[in-house]
Amino acid sequence: MTNKRTPIRKAYSMLNLSKEFAANTSMHGLKFIAQDEASLPERILWIALFLVGLLFAVIFSWNLWQNWQESPVLITIQTANYPIKEYPFPTVTICSVNKVSTRALGHWMSTDEAKNFKLDEIRRILEIMSTNRVENEEEVARLSQLLLQANISSSNEGYENLMNRLSPNCSEMVIYCSWEGKEEDCAHLFDSEATDDGFCCSFNSIVIRRDANSMTNKRLRHARTSGVYAGLSVLLNAEIEDYNVTSSSISGFKVSIQDPKDFARTGRIGFLASPGFQIDAAVNGQTQIGNDQLRTIDLKKRLCTTTQEITLQYFDDYTGPYCQLDCLTTHFLANCFCVPYYYPVPARLPVCNLLSYPCLEKANELVVQNSSLCDCPDECTTVWYRNEISSGTFPNSVWEYPNSVLNRPEFQHLSTNYLDAYAKYLNLFQNRSLFLLKLLTHQTQKEFRQIKRLPQV
Repeated sequence: MTNKRTPIRKAYSMLNLSKEFAANTSMHGLKFIAQDEASLPERILWIALFLVGLLFAVIFSWNLWQNWQESPVLITIQTANYPIKEYPFPTVTICSVNKVSTRALGHWMSTDEAKNFKLDEIRRILEIMSTNRVENEEEVARLSQLLLQANISSSNEGYENLMNRLSPNCSEMVIYCSWEGKEEDCAHLFDSEATDDGFCCSFNSIVIRRDANSMTNKRLRHARTSGVYAGLSVLLNAEIEDYNVTSSSISGFKVSIQDPKDFARTGRIGFLASPGFQIDAAVNGQTQIGNDQLRTIDLKKRLCTTTQEITLQYFDDYTGPYCQLDCLTTHFLANCFCVPYYYPVPARLPVCNLLSYPCLEKANELVVQNSSLCDCPDECTTVWYRNEISSGTFPNSVWEYPNSVLNRPEFQHLSTNYLDAYAKYLNLFQNRSLFLLKLLTHQTQKEFRQIKRLPQV
């Protein structure tokens, strides 16, 4: 008798327990299903509504789980006031849209080296070398032969020396400089550097030469605080009457701002600066530091690379711009068997002569149209510099040029109206402290909360 009643008691207990759960749970709808006075249609309706709600909850939870699995990285702001002095002032690269100085070309044409060239021939050669644009391959073959006859060869840095010699001189283009409110010699601040936009004037740059394993040993400058008077100010002379071969339809300059260890890409990312204007460029920095445990996550999911995870073929240190340069170098060598003269790759690599420029143009177009050919993820630990540009008419009726400008030999016998038409003022400064971001795996979130905040400025 006892054994036969036990299942009934258990079933009865489970029924009461289920009713009690339904009556007290926070899940909406269950209590209406378990009410004694509820009719069968009401129970069926509430069961259907409960199941529909449960289905949506499962779908939303599954989507969250999928997002969690595909993006297993947390980005947390550690501080919005990271000290500016902890990171170097960004590299400022200034390129004139004029690639060939008329004065320099005139002097060169009077030398023995140029005796076999007509003026329009050498101008066309320099235009191809500075813009990488080819229209007629037969013309290129003829001009390449002229260079060989003049013993100007790409194999002995002849192209680089020729462009450097005929490009606008930095000492004539940058005529006044001040750093942190104090006037300094522009020759000490700016270096002539080969870029994708010809020879330009570069400030605070780690210049990489053609043996890519060594960089120029120089101490980078750090701004001590933010603001206009704590950065770089320069006065630029466009020398419009000296224009000969230009890369743009406007007069003036292209300016790029980037990390000192990156290759200057003024031709791609620079902003325009025309004479007759003062431009203030407020630089905002953002620092991102990747946790070491990010290596445990697949590269395609975290979308950034950690230190020494990706090895470049022609450069020691990985950065996004140098990865792109490394990829282009690989494609140029595979298709054209050479690289452009301004690429800071190892000296053992052959430099393209003029005859190879049509091939370079086609290979570059192929990479641009097929972005998947160059897979270059960002760095997990990096610094981004973004600039906010404002401008106004320069100069006004009261402002006077510094004495160091008026005392220059080329300006002593000229009216300041001459300078007004060709000069522009450029202020570059850090707008505020750097943001410090931290990239973390989900597993290290708890550990991160225990990290002390960095001191504010």
